[in-house]
Amino acid sequence: MFNPNDLKSIASAVTQAFSKERTHPRERTPNPDQYNKGKYPMRNVQEFPGGHRITVDSTPGYRVMERFHGSGTLETWSEDGSETKIVVGNVNQHIKQGYTLTIDENGDIRIEGHARVCVGGGVHVEIKGDSTLYCDGNWTHYVGGNYNLLVTGSLNMSSAGDHNVATAKNRNAKIKGNDTNEVKGFKKTEIDGTSDEKSGGTMTKIGKPIHLNP
Repeated sequence: MFNPNDLKSIASAVTQAFSKERTHPRERTPNPDQYNKGKYPMRNVQEFPGGHRITVDSTPGYRVMERFHGSGTLETWSEDGSETKIVVGNVNQHIKQGYTLTIDENGDIRIEGHARVCVGGGVHVEIKGDSTLYCDGNWTHYVGGNYNLLVTGSLNMSSAGDHNVATAKNRNAKIKGNDTNEVKGFKKTEIDGTSDEKSGGTMTKIGKPIHLNP
């Protein structure tokens, strides 16, 4: 059954329409019982060579506007103001000035292939709710300048594999609370320069045995 709000249903209907022998203009419009309620003069259809069609239906309750290209590309505005677009080829847009997109409710973007986003200036992203980024493969983050991470709540990092940290200059860590490190395996520390260790309270080292080499 044809559903004008389902892209797969529309695409299937368009494919079936092309596979038929077009002996009547109505055959080019899928499922006339549900989709074509209007009649002339409320409904006007213009058909052109090559399979192109423009439909304007002003029938109350079934107001529809449609532009159909012979290749299968379709643009439809339904009674409730919904817009449906099917483009069988590529889409290219060049906007010389600014561009603003506002969506009052939920939005979904799905790309089956690769995607690339290039921004010539700065980028500012604001998220009022939660944010989740899932990457099924490798993730590389390159920063040409400084990288600042500010978290007002807790910061949790978990790795199922190795965790490597390398810095070409100094590393500074300031902890106002407790610092707990738990190592299940071997721990090795190598220092080429001077090592200073100071405790304002009790310092305890437990080992079996403890070797102190001068």
